[in-house]
Amino acid sequence: MNERYICSQCGNVFSIEIPVWRCTCNGLLTLDYQPQSSHSYTSSVHPLTRYRDWLPSTQHWKILSMGESVTPMFPLNYKGKEIWVKNEMMFPSSSYKDRGSMLLMAYLHHYGVKTFVEDSSGNAGASLAAYAARYNIHAEIYAPKQSFSPKLNQIQAYGAVLHAIEGTRDEVAQIALEAASDTFYASHVYQPFFNAGIQTLAYEWAEQITDLSQAIILLPAGNGSLLNGVLQGFSFLHKHGMINCIPKIIAVQSENVSPLFHAFREEKPQAYSSTIAEGIASKSPARVQEMVSGLREIGGYVLTVSEEEIINHARQLWQMGFFVEHTSAVPFAAIHKLHEEDVSKKIYTLFSSSGLKAIHKV
Repeated sequence: MNERYICSQCGNVFSIEIPVWRCTCNGLLTLDYQPQSSHSYTSSVHPLTRYRDWLPSTQHWKILSMGESVTPMFPLNYKGKEIWVKNEMMFPSSSYKDRGSMLLMAYLHHYGVKTFVEDSSGNAGASLAAYAARYNIHAEIYAPKQSFSPKLNQIQAYGAVLHAIEGTRDEVAQIALEAASDTFYASHVYQPFFNAGIQTLAYEWAEQITDLSQAIILLPAGNGSLLNGVLQGFSFLHKHGMINCIPKIIAVQSENVSPLFHAFREEKPQAYSSTIAEGIASKSPARVQEMVSGLREIGGYVLTVSEEEIINHARQLWQMGFFVEHTSAVPFAAIHKLHEEDVSKKIYTLFSSSGLKAIHKV
């Protein structure tokens, strides 16, 4: 494959063989590569080997499995509507973030990176810590001290060093950036290989959804790793002729923390407060313009829901037997807010993470 990093700000090009996480101009990097084949996926159930021809370099890397598999999708009768749900809680760390972590850690292991730093409010840090342990890579995770969460216990249980920092989520990210001045920054926001791993979610949906032209996919949106990964995954398949169309993708944010919503409407950011949905708590996502551009290209849009709606829909899901984290309830809270032209289409979403990770908020 002809693989390279390209700076989205200045256009500078870097080889993937020298692990970097941002351009010398401080611009964000994107990953440019061609598929090995436009043919179908393999018979493997492991995402990195099943879609190896659609991913960068994985055929040359050591893939250490923890039992990952294509996640199931099932119909759920929810408030009189049939919703098709992909259960991402079934990954080893109980979060879809494992898709990005397993590819990023395989990349770092292949190119000899022995230690890294990352900042996270929980799920990404726990996921990266799990796969770092699997590959025997030293992980240092920075997280807000005040947001006590079982996820922080999970990070430490994997053997990662946890730095609990006084400050907001965005202040913690800045401290992690400073710490990365002399080590590798394995950020789930900055690192293109993490994003490439998330694209496997789109590849699986492309297999599982019968008619993409009639599909609506609702996704919670925070820092953008999920939304950008799915958008870019479908765009990759469409560009290379593997699907005929891209489904409409709708991002959902909390009214309390909604920078993507305001950026999409070309409005100034607001004075945001906080949200019970920890996974979408970022007030200044680094890749917000990528999210905006990606949504506009496919005719998607952004909705917001209140904290009360998030809590009520989380309770509804629990009482149906699905113990999900509050972030997973965010798309369900937005179903009744779909634009009129989308109401009759088939709705798809995901359970992004287990409620056991937010037991302190239940």
